[in-house]
Amino acid sequence: MVALHKDLANDQGRLLRASDDKVSLDQASVEIDVLQFRRLAVSPDKDALRHAATLYRGELLADFDVRDAAFEDWLSAERRQLADIAGDVLERLCDQETGLARVAIAKRLVAIDALRESSHRILMQAYADAGEKGLALRQYEVCRDALRDEFSVPPGPETEALRHRLLKGSTGQTAAPIPGHTAPAAPYRRSPFYPSM
Repeated sequence: MVALHKDLANDQGRLLRASDDKVSLDQASVEIDVLQFRRLAVSPDKDALRHAATLYRGELLADFDVRDAAFEDWLSAERRQLADIAGDVLERLCDQETGLARVAIAKRLVAIDALRESSHRILMQAYADAGEKGLALRQYEVCRDALRDEFSVPPGPETEALRHRLLKGSTGQTAAPIPGHTAPAAPYRRSPFYPSM
């Protein structure tokens, strides 16, 4: 407690609330990125969703090491919940963006969980809509390989149907090719947070 008071010498009692047996933080006096992210994530507004996406930059307390089973259980659950929220944010953004912006968001979506098949489909469709059928088909292979290596299962019917449509040329080709794109994102193994867009 003495060390905290020393570190917050200019705080004048605004941040910390202390009683005989506990110390708490006055949340109204600080800006907490996780709380801001949660607030923005429920907005239907495109700019709010973009801001939420920029706040999602890495695992919660990624460099924090506490050897306590209860804390680790809590942290693991929080990380998964935040990853799920971020996935929802990015998926909703994909529905509102086009072209290169949409592809970038879809790549981040795949990076959150490379074993989530629907995220690969979203990226495949984003590539196809940008006129990059080859990259879309390559992303199918990335998805197929990830599922095979991790679960020994093939892609599901929806993913196969999208691949079939791509091969027939009935999906995408609605925009100019993306400049400088020659390969899709490499598969990420549950690397939850990508740098901001």
